[in-house]
Amino acid sequence: MRITNTTTGEWIELTAPAGLATGDVVTVDTEAKTVVADPFGRNIYRAMTKGSHRAAVLRLQPGANTIQVDETGLDEVAITVTWRERMYT
Repeated sequence: MRITNTTTGEWIELTAPAGLATGDVVTVDTEAKTVVADPFGRNIYRAMTKGSHRAAVLRLQPGANTIQVDETGLDEVAITVTWRERMYT
């Protein structure tokens, strides 16, 4: 599955690990740089490939961002995006 912020051009790809089943939840935390699949309960960060070598992962720009999800062969995928507003000093 590729998740692209078409506003910035940044993307990540996730390779589903063996054992992932319908209804399982995978949480990508771009600030903590973790990928956790509920059935495993551990960080599977290596299942993610970044579109750049930058330290930041899939950054959002101020204002509206367009997120595109591409995957072949998956049915009934639900994506939820959340964020926390932050101030950099």
